[in-house]
Amino acid sequence: MPPMPPSLPAGAIVHPIADAIRLQRSGHPDAAETLLRNILSVDGSNEEAWLRLGGIALGDGRNRLAARCFARVMLFAPDRAQAMHNLAEALRMTGRKAQATLAFTRALRLRPAYPKALAAFGLMMKDTGNGRTARHLAARALILDPAFATGWRNLATMFQPMNQPDTVARLLRRAALSDPGDTGLLAAYGIALCEIKETRLALDALRQAVALAPGLANTMNHLAFGLMQAGDLEGALRTTRRCRRIDPMAAEADAQDSLTWMMKGEFARGGGAIRRALILDPGSPGILINLALLLHARNQGGESIRWNRRALRLDPDSTVARFNLSMTLLQRGDFARGWALYEARWSMWGAGYPHHAPAWDGTPLNGRSILLTAEQGHGDTLHFVRYATLLAERGGRVFLHVQPLLKRLLANTPGVTAAHGMDEEPPACDLCAPLLSLPRLVGTRLDSIPDAMPYLRASEGDRPSWRERLAGERRLKVGLVWAGEPRKGDLKANSVDRRRSLTLDALAPLAAIPNIAFYSLQIGEAGAQAKAPPAGMEVIDWTGHIRDFADTAAFIDELDLVVTVDTSVCHLAGGLGKPVWVLSRFDACWRWLGHREDSPWYPTMRLFYQEEPGAWEAPITRLAAALAKRVSGGDDSGTGTRRVAEHASDLPGAGLAAAVAAHRSGRLTEAAAGYRRALAADPAKGDALHLLGLTGLAGGDQGGSRDGAERWLGRAVAVEPGRAVFRNSLGECQRSADRVEAAGRSYRQAVALDPAYAEPWVNLAKLSVAAGRPGDGDRQARRGVRLSPLLPDAWRTLGHAALERGEAGLAGRAGRRGLALRPTDGEALGHAARSAGQRGDRELAERLLGRVLRLDPEAVQAWRERADLTLKGGAHAKALPMLQRALALAPDFPEALNNLGGALLGLRRQEEAGRHYRRAIQLRPGYPDPWNNAGSALQERGDTAMALDHYRRAVALSPAHPAAYANMGETIRSSASGLADFRVAEALCRRALTLVPGHGAALNALSVLCLDLRRLEEAEAGFRTLIERNPESAQAGFNLSLVLLTSGRLREGWEHYEERWRIGEIPVPKAPGRLWTGEPLEGRSILLHAEQGHGDTLQFVRYAPMVAERGGRVHLAVHNGLRRLMERIPGLEGVYDLYGRLPATEVHCPLLSLPRAFETELGSIPAAVPYLNSDPAEVERWRARLPADGRFKVGLVWSGDPRPHSPKANAVDRRRSLTLAALAPLAAAGDILFVSLQKGTPAAQAKEPPPGMALIDPMDAVTDFADTAALMRCLDLIVTVDTSVAHLAGGLGLPVWVLSRFNGCWRWLDHRTDSPWYPTLRLFHQPAPGDWEPAVAQLAGALAEWLRSRAAHPF
Repeated sequence: MPPMPPSLPAGAIVHPIADAIRLQRSGHPDAAETLLRNILSVDGSNEEAWLRLGGIALGDGRNRLAARCFARVMLFAPDRAQAMHNLAEALRMTGRKAQATLAFTRALRLRPAYPKALAAFGLMMKDTGNGRTARHLAARALILDPAFATGWRNLATMFQPMNQPDTVARLLRRAALSDPGDTGLLAAYGIALCEIKETRLALDALRQAVALAPGLANTMNHLAFGLMQAGDLEGALRTTRRCRRIDPMAAEADAQDSLTWMMKGEFARGGGAIRRALILDPGSPGILINLALLLHARNQGGESIRWNRRALRLDPDSTVARFNLSMTLLQRGDFARGWALYEARWSMWGAGYPHHAPAWDGTPLNGRSILLTAEQGHGDTLHFVRYATLLAERGGRVFLHVQPLLKRLLANTPGVTAAHGMDEEPPACDLCAPLLSLPRLVGTRLDSIPDAMPYLRASEGDRPSWRERLAGERRLKVGLVWAGEPRKGDLKANSVDRRRSLTLDALAPLAAIPNIAFYSLQIGEAGAQAKAPPAGMEVIDWTGHIRDFADTAAFIDELDLVVTVDTSVCHLAGGLGKPVWVLSRFDACWRWLGHREDSPWYPTMRLFYQEEPGAWEAPITRLAAALAKRVSGGDDSGTGTRRVAEHASDLPGAGLAAAVAAHRSGRLTEAAAGYRRALAADPAKGDALHLLGLTGLAGGDQGGSRDGAERWLGRAVAVEPGRAVFRNSLGECQRSADRVEAAGRSYRQAVALDPAYAEPWVNLAKLSVAAGRPGDGDRQARRGVRLSPLLPDAWRTLGHAALERGEAGLAGRAGRRGLALRPTDGEALGHAARSAGQRGDRELAERLLGRVLRLDPEAVQAWRERADLTLKGGAHAKALPMLQRALALAPDFPEALNNLGGALLGLRRQEEAGRHYRRAIQLRPGYPDPWNNAGSALQERGDTAMALDHYRRAVALSPAHPAAYANMGETIRSSASGLADFRVAEALCRRALTLVPGHGAALNALSVLCLDLRRLEEAEAGFRTLIERNPESAQAGFNLSLVLLTSGRLREGWEHYEERWRIGEIPVPKAPGRLWTGEPLEGRSILLHAEQGHGDTLQFVRYAPMVAERGGRVHLAVHNGLRRLMERIPGLEGVYDLYGRLPATEVHCPLLSLPRAFETELGSIPAAVPYLNSDPAEVERWRARLPADGRFKVGLVWSGDPRPHSPKANAVDRRRSLTLAALAPLAAAGDILFVSLQKGTPAAQAKEPPPGMALIDPMDAVTDFADTAALMRCLDLIVTVDTSVAHLAGGLGLPVWVLSRFNGCWRWLDHRTDSPWYPTLRLFHQPAPGDWEPAVAQLAGALAEWLRSRAAHPF
């Protein structure tokens, strides 16, 4: 049984609050709560009791109860800062961040020097992403109270995401010094010291924490973590056993054990520990991360990925989970996702992204200098420095900042301008990138690894001395490395080093193989083992002559083979192109791709893995057998040695001819092998180099890639620089790799060498058209046609250029000529289809694309073009499967991804669309269309700033991009806050129209802008032009309706207004029966249903009785808040919830289609009011609620109702709304009692009305529009912005004055001050966009005059 609360002596209950505090502090919160509730049952206004009860609730997580208690305190004591702070904390805990912010602000207004409130407010700002503000608030708290331990801890928490472990440790030290008895602070300080590798100090702090609270399992577990970090793995295991004795259910102890066992290399025991932890706490992200890490180490990649993803679902911000997932994806060869996630390493503790210069983002270098910086170990640098040459080939001036021992070696890297040691100041460069980020930046995939060897070169000055030492040795020369290199203070690296290393004695099986000379390449302490090798093994040790990696490289260059564990030497030998055999631990590095025996990174590498963790015997035995086979002349060394043998037996002339024959027959792999044999005999054979490059470009060289093809072609050009055909082929290769500038140079060099060579002229034309210069493309294609009139590609390109220039006739003729020369040319058929589509002949375009797909069902471009044609017809859903087919065939096809984004955007799937646009941008950053379209997706989501950034990027890439200018103009127009914004928007739209006269999107945007600025004639002309060009344009038809309705031409306006259903902004009604269009109903049932907002329903429900007069049995479906009000309309069969079950009627009609059905014109608007009414009894109840002091009562509404799901509606809402403070001039009109009718978030402003304004707010008691109507009946006048309240007041026949934005709604016509819809309504318009002050001043003057008039004539 639980202990009973201590009893009180008789007569002791003199101060019940003090007794409640004593009970709470003595560990009996339930008894304290019972006592407090008893106090409150007698005295409900006891603020101290409410405060204490709220504190108990907050302490045990009942945050909503706590918030209610603290709110009661504020009701009785509004100046009590502590209660306001506690209320803010409770609101923060319940997720009500906006209200919490308000409460924190008020608490600090009541007590500016309040450290606890400042610190707590700072934590909330951190949680909402306002890091700078959070740190500022925490710092203010600490200035006020430097001994405030919680403040120091909070500030440390704020620095954690900034990856500043030293700062965090310093701040937690201040926290621990401020409150040395706080166990949690000491433990947190100890863990922070572990992160900065101050393990001795960390263990002191953690042991002190355990001494303070020896019975806390969590603190004990922290000590176990510290011991593991210090390398005391047995001590860590002993400590977790103590932890489990304290709490047998401590899942964190088992999770810690799993890490310790992994550090020891005992993965099976680690697996048992993590399974126990998972059973105890299956929802812990940390446990799931440990499980995924263990599965990765055991080469169970699929399972590891699954658990990592589960961890990320629980904790999306976990950088550890993202980093671990990256290694598993890379291990499985999923480079596309792996490289991106690998960037999480920069958010890990202690890692710092280099900031020597702006970070390179993968865009063309164009001669700019770039500093490539080393990270992690020597092996990582040697592995990834291969990209330096690649970047130099792509136009960069490359500088290296590397470990000092690598400086001399890497200065020889092809393409590197200079290498600097990390002990030196790096040179100033334009850009900077870390070496291990380069695969992501250049888009490396498994099949595009830059594997040209060698990319490392020993210095010519170092080679002679090593060559001399090894001269005369006739045995097989084998270099040996048997151990890694421990790193002081790095637990994880040392754990890996122990698992990858062995002793020289373990290599004893190699001693039995004859005719081998072994040479030690082992550096460090383990190198001493060479002095006492295994029996029968002689190991020559010249490592004393090795100064750095340049010496090691020169040494390796003279060897036949290197046998090594997984250290930097394997990368050095691989990069030198030397045969290298690697003994790898069971939990191999991710770069070896999950126990593959070869490596796509190093063609000369072979891997021998442990079959079980720690078991070296089997891989050494296999290696010894392979080595014996090699010595005896067997097939031991993989493809490299076989190729040498093949080369030696090749007859150059006959072999090359046979390869060409195979090439012409389409047997590309066979051809590539023949070309390689020819080159083995004669490495300077230009034709063989050229043809081998072409097979690689066509995908026939299985050992190569596109980059490999470019290298072969580059060598061909270097060997025979005067061959134009070689330069043209090199250009083709560069163009296929999207290296447009380099391709253009190659083509121009080709035509300079041979001006009568047609193909490079045609290729230049293709580049010009793709770059948006169809005029240049036309000129170049014509040159190609004149030079070679029988070349189909020349006619096809001429047609494409004509198509882009809008010359459909010429495009058609050129396309037909090209097809006559090659009837099965899919690309020519595609151009002909586009030409037909441009002429408006969609049927012919469809037929031609069908022909392409029959000829080649995998014609990716044809699938995309067919989808594009479908999209232009508005069939977004139909286009989706076509684009999915295209992307299944070519996943990295930017144009198809761009089109897929368009299809999804048309289906209102903005998030998915944005994802595909981003992928297209990632694949081709210089492609402007997805930048523009991604801007549209962002704009539809309401992210105006980001949308504008994307549009600007599109026009920066393509200054003649009319759609981007049009979209930019439309975006600025829709969010315009004043006339200046409209002018900018107009200039952008006109810029688009200058580029492409008649551009549809630009003309539409400009016409909408003219409508906003009430230039109605211009707007009408623009929309009619668009309809004339495309009679099916729903958007243009709907926009024209707004012009017509605004100008009072209602009959024609209603017809075009029906296009609202086709523009996709409001859902098409799913109502029973067919649409009613005004015919006599003769007793049939009809459902009239609401659409759009409440105001629309209130305005057009006036037609319901008229429908009944035409013989209809009228049912009405409206939003739930309107039902009670609508039930009072006479003649209705029933009123229903719009989103509930609706009656089965014979016909239906949306409310805003009724004016069309009744052929309403300006002179026939049914304007009799009131057509709405309220319950007299409810009116009297509301009248009794209002002060009966004789003052005139004026209802106020100052803001609309934001619609988060509709950015367009939100933009309108911002323009129609203002603040209560903006209505301050109304307070000076006279003795008026203003009554708030405002709902929603802006209603909070009523608590602080402008000075001099008497305002009451009864809206908390309003539940629906029937309540609002009854309340309004008690008022003398309603003043409102353009919201549903204006329509409610007008429908009730009450005096209502409306403040209308400059581009007011069409229903108020063109700046009229009265309304034919509501006889009692008066309008006050902004004189210019965004300018409320004159309108408010005009209304204030009218209000003062109205007051004087009413005072003079009270009845």
